Amino acid sequence: MKTTTEIDIFADVVGQEKAKSKLGFFLRGHQNTGVVPALIFSAAKGVGKTYLAKEFRKGLIQREGEDKGQRKPLHIIPCTKLGRKGFFDYVIKNRLWEKEVAILLDEAHGMRDELAESLLTILQPNAENRNEYTYDDYILDFDMKRITWLFATSEVHKLNKPLLDRLERIDLEEYKPYHLVEIIRRNLKTVDFDDGVLEDVVTILRGNARSAQKMAGHFKSYLGNLTTFFMEDWIAIKKALGINPMGLTPLEIRVLQILKEHKETSLTRLAAVTGMSPEAVRQDLEMNLQKIDLLQVTTAGRSLTVQGHNYLESLVAA
Repeated sequence: MKTTTEIDIFADVVGQEKAKSKLGFFLRGHQNTGVVPALIFSAAKGVGKTYLAKEFRKGLIQREGEDKGQRKPLHIIPCTKLGRKGFFDYVIKNRLWEKEVAILLDEAHGMRDELAESLLTILQPNAENRNEYTYDDYILDFDMKRITWLFATSEVHKLNKPLLDRLERIDLEEYKPYHLVEIIRRNLKTVDFDDGVLEDVVTILRGNARSAQKMAGHFKSYLGNLTTFFMEDWIAIKKALGINPMGLTPLEIRVLQILKEHKETSLTRLAAVTGMSPEAVRQDLEMNLQKIDLLQVTTAGRSLTVQGHNYLESLVAA
């Protein structure tokens, strides 16, 4: 059963019921013991890892000192190429080991192995829920009752495996169309939408909460003081912003066109024609096209699906 505190904390979070339930469990533990296990928020980009971590932090209350009863401050540290020195310089500069804080290591898969190894020591489980770590001339006492450790990554498979084993996973789910509709409505509470408009809008958002937030912002800019949004308005916005059906980018459409011209094309050829690296083509183009069933990968190469052919035909007809 959810407490009143949990309901208030996650009131603005659309969907993610499983993640919120798990986080609620850890908040109850924090209220009882002051301790939260080190958590890692895992999801694709744009699903809301950092946002949910920030909302969770609202339930982390300081238990000592002059700020007792206040929320723990949150320190967000980007991890791209972050090493031991950069991390501990930040910790020491802000004297974080002495304070009641939450630390969010964002895109944690980007940290260097040397830092991951240090964190293995800092996060070593034990009955006291605290560990000392020596860095330069400092002996740092990391107390889990003072410091809440949060991690976020869009590529959990790249995270140091022993470190990952230290963390409790909070896996976010892709948003359903009705979730995205709700996100837009919450951002535009005074706007009435024409029938079918938002259902069409979400077809180009790829299940991405960040895209829904951005689109709501575009609507605000377009509407000004108007409070009704018609299908004609959506058509005008799509034309102005160059939005293609299903939200495909020009490069993704170019890949489909290449596959139509050259059946069973290799990844190397796609990379050469698009001017991208093979890895970039695979990660940035192919994965989405496969996900929405426009492209298929076989032992013979890449080719269009029936839906892919139909998509290109619909573009010509339009």
